[in-house]
Amino acid sequence: MSAAATAVKRAVPSLRVRGLLLRSESQRLGTIAALVLYLTIDLVYFGRALTDPSGSCACVAGHDPQTYMWFLAWWPHAILAGHNPFLTQALFAPDQVNLGAVTLLPAAALIAAPVTLLLGPMVSYNLLALAAPLLAALAAFALCRYVTRRIWPSLLGGYVFGFSPYMLGHMEGHLDLLLVFPIPAIVLVALRHHDGQISRRRCVTLLVALLMTLYLSSPELTLTFVLTGALTLAAAVALTPERRESLLELARVVLLSGAIAVALLSVFIYYALTGDLTKPFFNTFSEFGADALGFVVPTDVLRLGHAWFQSISRSFIGGTPENGIYVGLPAVLIVAWQGFNRRRAASTRVLLTVLGVVVVLLLGSHLLIEGRRTLPLPWHWLHHLPLLRRVIPLRFGVYLFLIVALLVALWLADPGRRATSALKWVMALLLVITLLPNLGQGLWYSRLSNPKFFTSDAYRHAITRDETVLALPWGNLGTSMLWQAETGFYFRMPEAYLGALLPRDYLRDPFLAPLAESATNFTPRQLLDFLARRHVGTVVVDASDPLFWPGALAAAGLHGTTEGGVILYQVPAGLHPSG
Repeated sequence: MSAAATAVKRAVPSLRVRGLLLRSESQRLGTIAALVLYLTIDLVYFGRALTDPSGSCACVAGHDPQTYMWFLAWWPHAILAGHNPFLTQALFAPDQVNLGAVTLLPAAALIAAPVTLLLGPMVSYNLLALAAPLLAALAAFALCRYVTRRIWPSLLGGYVFGFSPYMLGHMEGHLDLLLVFPIPAIVLVALRHHDGQISRRRCVTLLVALLMTLYLSSPELTLTFVLTGALTLAAAVALTPERRESLLELARVVLLSGAIAVALLSVFIYYALTGDLTKPFFNTFSEFGADALGFVVPTDVLRLGHAWFQSISRSFIGGTPENGIYVGLPAVLIVAWQGFNRRRAASTRVLLTVLGVVVVLLLGSHLLIEGRRTLPLPWHWLHHLPLLRRVIPLRFGVYLFLIVALLVALWLADPGRRATSALKWVMALLLVITLLPNLGQGLWYSRLSNPKFFTSDAYRHAITRDETVLALPWGNLGTSMLWQAETGFYFRMPEAYLGALLPRDYLRDPFLAPLAESATNFTPRQLLDFLARRHVGTVVVDASDPLFWPGALAAAGLHGTTEGGVILYQVPAGLHPSG
């Protein structure tokens, strides 16, 4: 062998190592660039709440955020106190309720526990809410980069997913539906194993961890992900017969991972299946489908065009938070462009097939056009299946934007003529502009009523430990669950807002029935009977938002004193219900 040949042979391994090092360095720099970019966008969009994280919320003031704050505080409290976290007498006292079927947020609560214990549940909520779009964008960026091998197209794909109208809508107060980063991460791990880049053991370990994280963040998203994932694998097997064996092997690995995750989550699943719920609440879920116009008509969460189409968007069922399905005309054109030019590519065919199925599922039980029901759709029959009756079709929007993000990244990464490339970047810019949030609307900043009476030690001098306190305004009309969480569950409450969880005797209560419709047609005697039945010792009314309660309590013979932003009423000892 000549000296030159020997030198070349020796140089080849070093060139390969150098190439791997350069690729690794490029990936590291790309990840840093994505982190800096998405973090900056995140803070610009939603960071206002960090100026006062214990007094303001990165949300719209309402009942859902305070419920999540309650769970963020409940998990560390229950564990440190040695209580079963699935059962509580802190709410709906003196009854014990099974919380298992409600979205409990155990993963987020345990991760944020140190912050919650030191700074309070509102600070934890804000940090988690701001972290959610950042993590979602980074996970989608990693997936897009793996598929395209390009940084800039992947940055756009990550943005489309992490800051999509789906995320903007649920940033108003649905923390569980924001923690979606495991979804693109699971897809990435599965693809890497399919391509032989990670071993079966490592794949199973990662998939189990990610599936558990997803379930412990949102059981509903887990159900829809299992359904969408199964449809995607089925489509891939059907449309790419040359890869059938490897895809079936991947399916076996995924099933094994799922079985292990189910075994490890068995306690959570048991309580989810046996938890207390008011069954009629679920009869309306299938009706929450997307309006057919929602894909091209912007809602109030978007800056461009929302005012032009308010007469249409306000007819959408579910309100602004749920209707985050707007993709806009640029995205529609990009998807159509990619679908036509790369229609023979296996990845394009699979993505477009799944996209079509997701759109049909999003539409719900009936085709809605400007709020009017027309033709029945597949969900009309699917929602009767076990577990799926708890799914809101509109929430399939998370998969809509993941698929669109992948198609946009693939389209932008596809090489072409210089003129075509320039046009692509113009289209990409228009896509970003159409998806810009409506920051002037104040949708992601509010101040929740959190009186000093509860954030200081004042409550300890007026309330005895474990006393039952009626905190008003009632349940979903106020922030009483936040007040209880702020005190470390010092007192119990005969009320709460937990979505579908409402003890059945409450549905028949003559005092509570009017409140369910925000009415005031209860008598003083009915109010006093309720206080007696629930062993209420103190009534606390929010002085900043008392509604009709001071008058109703005065009519019942109770007189209050103002302290620390609340009005306190002592219930006479020995009060007994009539009859």
